[in-house]
Amino acid sequence: MPITIFIEYHVKREQVIQYENMMSTIFLKAKDFGATLIDWYVDDVDKAKFYEVYEVPTHSHYYAFRRIRQMSNHPLFGELCGYIKGTSHYCLVKNRYQLQSVL
Repeated sequence: MPITIFIEYHVKREQVIQYENMMSTIFLKAKDFGATLIDWYVDDVDKAKFYEVYEVPTHSHYYAFRRIRQMSNHPLFGELCGYIKGTSHYCLVKNRYQLQSVL
Protein backbone atom coordinates (compact mmCIF):
# COMPACT_ATOMS: atom_id res chain seq x y z
CA MET A 1 0.00 0.00 0.00
CA PRO A 2 1.51 3.38 -1.00
CA ILE A 3 2.63 5.99 1.50
CA THR A 4 1.55 9.63 1.15
CA ILE A 5 4.02 12.34 2.15
CA PHE A 6 2.94 15.89 3.01
CA ILE A 7 5.64 18.57 3.28
CA GLU A 8 4.85 22.08 4.56
CA TYR A 9 7.28 25.01 4.68
CA HIS A 10 7.76 28.75 4.19
CA VAL A 11 9.96 30.19 1.46
CA LYS A 12 11.91 33.39 1.98
CA ARG A 13 9.69 36.05 0.39
CA GLU A 14 12.51 37.60 -1.62
CA GLN A 15 13.30 34.20 -3.18
CA VAL A 16 9.83 32.89 -4.09
CA ILE A 17 10.37 33.34 -7.85
CA GLN A 18 13.71 31.49 -7.86
CA TYR A 19 12.16 28.75 -5.71
CA GLU A 20 9.18 28.35 -8.05
CA ASN A 21 11.51 28.16 -11.07
CA MET A 22 13.44 25.21 -9.64
CA MET A 23 10.46 23.11 -8.53
CA SER A 24 10.02 21.28 -11.85
CA THR A 25 13.54 19.89 -11.35
CA ILE A 26 12.63 18.87 -7.78
CA PHE A 27 9.57 17.00 -9.05
CA LEU A 28 11.63 15.13 -11.65
CA LYS A 29 14.05 14.08 -8.90
CA ALA A 30 11.11 12.91 -6.76
CA LYS A 31 10.27 10.42 -9.50
CA ASP A 32 13.72 8.87 -8.92
CA PHE A 33 12.45 8.03 -5.42
CA GLY A 34 9.39 6.25 -6.78
CA ALA A 35 6.94 9.15 -6.44
CA THR A 36 3.84 8.47 -8.52
CA LEU A 37 1.58 11.26 -7.29
CA ILE A 38 3.05 14.75 -7.13
CA ASP A 39 1.03 17.80 -6.11
CA TRP A 40 2.17 21.29 -5.15
CA TYR A 41 0.14 24.01 -3.46
CA VAL A 42 0.57 27.58 -2.30
CA ASP A 43 -1.34 28.89 0.71
CA ASP A 44 -4.23 31.17 -0.25
CA VAL A 45 -3.41 33.75 2.42
CA ASP A 46 0.36 33.43 2.86
CA LYS A 47 1.88 33.33 -0.64
CA ALA A 48 5.26 32.27 0.77
CA LYS A 49 3.84 29.10 2.39
CA PHE A 50 3.94 25.97 0.25
CA TYR A 51 2.76 22.38 0.48
CA GLU A 52 3.99 19.37 -1.47
CA VAL A 53 2.27 15.99 -1.64
CA TYR A 54 3.92 12.82 -2.91
CA GLU A 55 2.93 9.19 -3.01
CA VAL A 56 5.78 6.69 -2.68
CA PRO A 57 5.74 2.88 -2.56
CA THR A 58 7.28 2.21 0.88
CA HIS A 59 8.49 3.68 4.16
CA SER A 60 12.06 3.18 2.90
CA HIS A 61 11.35 5.45 -0.06
CA TYR A 62 9.96 8.08 2.32
CA TYR A 63 12.98 8.00 4.64
CA ALA A 64 15.45 8.12 1.75
CA PHE A 65 13.60 11.03 0.13
CA ARG A 66 13.32 12.94 3.40
CA ARG A 67 17.01 12.41 4.19
CA ILE A 68 18.21 13.71 0.83
CA ARG A 69 15.75 16.65 0.92
CA GLN A 70 17.41 17.88 4.10
CA MET A 71 21.01 17.67 2.83
CA SER A 72 22.31 21.22 2.63
CA ASN A 73 25.40 20.03 0.72
CA HIS A 74 23.41 18.23 -2.01
CA PRO A 75 23.77 20.03 -5.39
CA LEU A 76 19.99 20.27 -5.98
CA PHE A 77 18.35 19.98 -2.57
CA GLY A 78 21.00 22.19 -0.97
CA GLU A 79 19.81 25.02 -3.21
CA LEU A 80 16.22 24.27 -2.18
CA CYS A 81 17.24 24.36 1.50
CA GLY A 82 18.61 27.86 0.91
CA TYR A 83 15.18 29.10 -0.16
CA ILE A 84 13.29 27.66 2.81
CA LYS A 85 12.76 29.81 5.87
CA GLY A 86 12.82 27.81 9.08
CA THR A 87 11.95 24.12 9.19
CA SER A 88 10.10 21.90 6.75
CA HIS A 89 7.36 19.85 8.39
CA TYR A 90 6.85 16.30 7.15
CA CYS A 91 3.80 14.14 7.63
CA LEU A 92 3.64 10.50 6.59
CA VAL A 93 0.20 9.00 5.97
CA LYS A 94 -0.66 5.41 5.16
CA ASN A 95 -4.14 4.89 3.76
CA ARG A 96 -6.10 2.52 5.95
CA TYR A 97 -9.08 2.25 3.65
CA GLN A 98 -9.55 2.38 -0.07
CA LEU A 99 -12.72 4.23 -0.95
CA GLN A 100 -14.61 3.13 -4.01
CA SER A 101 -16.42 5.48 -6.31
CA VAL A 102 -20.18 5.45 -5.90
CA LEU A 103 -20.79 6.91 -9.34
